Amino acid sequence: MRKATLAIALCLGMATNAYAKAQYRLEIRPTNGQVENWQNGMQSVDDPRLGSTVRVVSSQDALPDKQSTFRIIVLNRSDKPVAFGPENITIEYAKGKTVQIATHEELVGKLRRDIKRRQALAVLGGALSAGGANGYTSGSFNYSGITNSGGYVSGSGTYSGYDPALAQQQQLAAQRQSLAVAQAINGRQLSGSQALESVVRRTTIPSGGLMGGVVAYTPPSAFNKLSSNDLVTIVVTVGAEKHIVTARVSKIR
Repeated sequence: MRKATLAIALCLGMATNAYAKAQYRLEIRPTNGQVENWQNGMQSVDDPRLGSTVRVVSSQDALPDKQSTFRIIVLNRSDKPVAFGPENITIEYAKGKTVQIATHEELVGKLRRDIKRRQALAVLGGALSAGGANGYTSGSFNYSGITNSGGYVSGSGTYSGYDPALAQQQQLAAQRQSLAVAQAINGRQLSGSQALESVVRRTTIPSGGLMGGVVAYTPPSAFNKLSSNDLVTIVVTVGAEKHIVTARVSKIR
C-alpha cells in the first residue's frame, strides 16, 4: 500500500515544479500620451494611436501551468480589418533580449500532456492498490505464564494468513482512493481548459472592432537580476503601428 500511496501522491502533485515557478506582476509606467486607469485594484494603461488603441492591464490570471500573465485589449480604429495574435506581442528586456508569448495551442498541449501523465500514474497507483488489497495479515506476539506445575514459561511467535474482512476493507479503500484521484484529474482538466479559453488567439479585428484576452509568458531567470530601476518594454504591433508600454516587473511568488 505504501507504493500505491506514493504513486497517487505523485499523481496529485505532478505540478509541484509548476507551482514553484516564479511569477511576476507588471507595474506599468505610463509615458507621454498614455492614459492610466485603475479598476478594482488593477492598473491599466491605454496607448492611443491613429489606427489603433492598445490597453495593457496588469493582472495575474490562474493558468494550469502557472505562467505569468497580463491582459490586453486592442481597438481597431482603422478603416480596414487587421489580424492580431500572440505573435504580435513581445516583451523586451536587457538590451534587446525578448520573451516569447505562449500561444493557446502551446498551453493546450502542455495541459493535455500533464493530464496524460497524471492518468498514467493513476493507473499505476490503482494497480498497486488493487495488488495490495489481498487481505494478507501477519505479525508477531509475545507470551508468558505459569504452568500447572508452577513453572514459568515465556517466548514469542509469528502468525500470518488471509483475513476476508480485511481484504474487503482494503478493496473498498482502494476503490475510494482511485475514484478520488480520477475526480481530481477530471477537475484539473476541466478548470484548466476553461482558464485557457481566455488566452489571446489569432483573430481578425474588423474596422471599429475590438478584441482582448490573457497574455501568458514564462519569465526568464534573468528577471531575478533586474533591479527596481530596470524596466521591460511591451511591444504590441497592430497592423503597421507599434505600441510601446514600459513596466517594472515584480515577483509575486
